[in-house]
Amino acid sequence: SSIWNALFTIIAGTIFSSVLHAAEPNYTENNHLAAGLGIGYNSSIYQGIDGYVFPAPIFDIKMGNFFAQGLTFGYDFVQSERVTFAVAATRGSTFLDVGEVNAEQRDLYLGIEDRDAAFEAGFIYRYRSRVGLVSFEWFKDVSDAYDGNRGTVRLARPIPNDGGMVIVPSLFVKYYSAKFNKYYYGVTKEENEAGTLASAGAVTPATLEEFERIRPQYSPGNSGHYGFDINIRLPINDQLSLTAYLAFEDITGPAFRSSLVEDRKMYTTVIGALYTF
Repeated sequence: SSIWNALFTIIAGTIFSSVLHAAEPNYTENNHLAAGLGIGYNSSIYQGIDGYVFPAPIFDIKMGNFFAQGLTFGYDFVQSERVTFAVAATRGSTFLDVGEVNAEQRDLYLGIEDRDAAFEAGFIYRYRSRVGLVSFEWFKDVSDAYDGNRGTVRLARPIPNDGGMVIVPSLFVKYYSAKFNKYYYGVTKEENEAGTLASAGAVTPATLEEFERIRPQYSPGNSGHYGFDINIRLPINDQLSLTAYLAFEDITGPAFRSSLVEDRKMYTTVIGALYTF
């Protein structure tokens, strides 16, 4: 954890020092269409899942008021020199695949079903300040997964490099509603009764109490997490660029106190290539 805290301090210091010693970022953005593919890794905070590798489609599109970043697609219905306000849709990155749990922890998930990644719709507000790009995102589940909402406040500060490698570090605070946390990290009475039946063959007060010593019922509330991420792009030629993404998120109590959760630190990396058409 000291490594991640040190990186957080470095990024915060980089943004602060760039504010003091550099001119206001150049926010000029021409229309462009770029797409690519990467390979990602997420450390996973769930018990019994050490991490997973996943294919990562990458989009970077700006065509008039329409834009796409990663797997978020949106339309700016307010667009000025300083402010944009957009409607957007995205695919959430949180999910639980019980089939990926290792054999040693499988009994912990008896009676637990997969928790799906949600399709979400919401709003994105961006303000181009001298300090950096300040943004607020709010998304709500529209796919009947967790049926709640989440939000992110972010400060990003591009580090210019005269047409060479572009580095964009950012600091963020994320909000997750109680419905989000209950769906992904909660444990209900019904799930524990199903787990008890699978484990002991019958549900009685005694067998349920014994099972709940290992997996107690849990209904978390709202939570707020802090973290940082870094986007890196290295142009190879006019069309092809290599990309890298690193993110760290500190998991707070409402999620971490769940018996399904093991780690307080979550990190994600994606390495890929992007082609500009």
